[in-house]
Formats: sequence, structure tokens, C-alpha cells
Amino acid sequence: MAVGASTTPWVSKQVFLDGEAVASLFVFLRLAIRAKSFRKLFADDFLVVLSWVCSLTCCAIWQIGSRDLYDQYKLTTGELMPTPEVLARERRLLHGTVAFLWLYQTCIFGIKASFLVFFRRLDNHHEGLRKKWYWFVAVVTLIGYITAASAQQYKCLLSSFEYIFTQCANEASLASEHKLFAYQCAIDVITDLLIITYPIIMLWNVRVRLKKKIAPMSLFSLTVIVMGTSIVRVSVTPTAHSQVDLSWLYLWYKLEMSVTLLVSSLAAFRQLYVTQSNNTRSPRVKSSSTSSVLKRLFSNERSQAYAVAVPPPVHRAKTSEEDTLPLKTIHVTHYVSISNAPSRDTMQDPEHGYRDFPSLQHQE
Repeated sequence: MAVGASTTPWVSKQVFLDGEAVASLFVFLRLAIRAKSFRKLFADDFLVVLSWVCSLTCCAIWQIGSRDLYDQYKLTTGELMPTPEVLARERRLLHGTVAFLWLYQTCIFGIKASFLVFFRRLDNHHEGLRKKWYWFVAVVTLIGYITAASAQQYKCLLSSFEYIFTQCANEASLASEHKLFAYQCAIDVITDLLIITYPIIMLWNVRVRLKKKIAPMSLFSLTVIVMGTSIVRVSVTPTAHSQVDLSWLYLWYKLEMSVTLLVSSLAAFRQLYVTQSNNTRSPRVKSSSTSSVLKRLFSNERSQAYAVAVPPPVHRAKTSEEDTLPLKTIHVTHYVSISNAPSRDTMQDPEHGYRDFPSLQHQE
């Protein structure tokens, strides 16, 4: 990392703790809502938990290493002597920085993966061109994670102190660092835009009212907030002619992680609202549901039902004993075929974890 001009932190430890507390609260609410609504967690929930663990670990790294962050400034200016103890703390700080940056990328792309997994589970028409586009977005996202996490100034983090203090504070190093930040931001924004396109394509030809299409599209478009945070983070990074306080830079790293976790939890809050609304209208739903089942059972479009009772010919006998028909000679057969097509209005399949999105049946 580039050596800054500050000798006192701009951001206190408490700010990082507060941001992590808010993000953790939203994640816990998401998990509670999922458990209450569907009685289990899904793959995208576990990816969110993974991202939350990465964010929590980054917060812990900052709390441990921030007190040693500004010693490098004092070492450069000669205010602090490079004793073995001081150098050991600085080495620990640099190693912690490498871990922080990798965990940051894992957190951000873990949330991206959770959205992809959620959209895949939501889509019941995953074939053809849409399937190819989904895997294209998934592969680009994976490559973006690997390249963004690898694009770090490792020479200025893991090299000798002599190299760090002499080569990592000049204009060329600062310009190179700014280019790396810009590249990471571009990868972040591009992958977010690609991920947003999938639900839009998925809902484009759904046979529902436009109002019901706009609601989930608006929900997915909240990732624009994350993209804005990433762009702002790059705007405060050092350039060839300016330097930045490192605590301020790491604050934006942590802020982006927290905002990403918040956005990923908002979909669960809508699911809670829909679930509660359905419970409130449960008597009507039960009645209409029963009526719907009967209509489907005897509908010419979705079911065929045949009830045939074919007794053998009965001839009037002269005596009452002969007039009695044995029950074993009666054969009653029912043939019932019911389509399992999803409802056109809502998707209420607790096995797939969604109750508030329109059925993805395309126009014929």
C-alpha cells in the first residue's frame, strides 16, 4: 500500500464496529425470515453467510492491526526507530492487509454468487439461449473474482522493508495502485450489470401484469447502490499526485461490504410481507384454492377425469336371491391426470424458496 501523509487516523475503530453490527443485524433477519417462511435455508443463504463471515473477519483484522497502521508513516519520517519489535508489528500488518483484500473480494463476489444461485432456482424455464446466457454470466463472474482478487500490489505488501520504504511511495507506485483500484471497480460494476440482466430477461415475457414485473425488477436493481459505493471508493484512492488516509480507504472497503450484505437481505423482507399477507387472507385462500383444484381436476385444458362404473348385465330374476348382485362383480375405475403447472400469479413453492415472484411462464 502507498504511504500516506497522515499521522493520525481519520476513522475510529468504532465506525467499523457500527457498520459491521448493522450488516450483521440484516443478515440475521434474513436468515430468520427464510427459516420462518420456508422452514429451511437454501444455497444462496449459505453464500450470504460466507460473505458475512468474510466481512466479520475483515473487521477483526482492522481492529487488531489499525493501531500499527500509522507506524509506517513514522518510520518513513524518522519519528520511530525500526526496532525488531516495531518491524515485527509492521510485517504482521502487511500480512493482515493481504488477507483483508482477499476477504473483501470474497465477500463481494460471494453475494454476486448468491444472486446467481437465487435466480437459477427461481427460473423454471432454464433452457436454450437463457441457459447459455446464465452460464456466460456465471463464468465471467468467476473470472472476475479471480482476477480482481489477484490484482494487488504484492511487492509493496510482502517484499522487504527496504523495498517498501524506497519503492512504494513514489509517483509510479501510486499511479499503478490507482490503476489496480480502477480495474477492480470496473470488474465489480460489469459483473453487477451482467447479473442484473438475467432476471430482467427472465421476467420479460412472463404472462403477468406490468406492475408485478416492475416490483422484482426494482428489487434486483438495488445493486446499483453497490455499484455506486464501489465507484466512490475508487474516487478516494490515491493517484499519482495525491495520497489518501489509509483508514479512510479501508472504511470504503468495509462500507461496500456492509452495503452489499444489506442489499442481499432486502429480498427476504419482501418475502416476509407476502407471507404475512397470505396468512391474513388464509380463509379466502383456502376456499379459492379448493375451488381451483376442482376446476383443474375437471378442466378440459389441464386435466382429464373419467369415472366409469360398468356392472355386468342384470336380468330380473324370479326370486329375490337371484336378484341380488354380488359386489365382487362390480368394477369401478378412475383415471385422473392433473397437470403440475405452476400458478400464473404467484410462485408458492416452499421447496424452491420463493413466494412473491410471478410464475415464469412465457408467452406462446
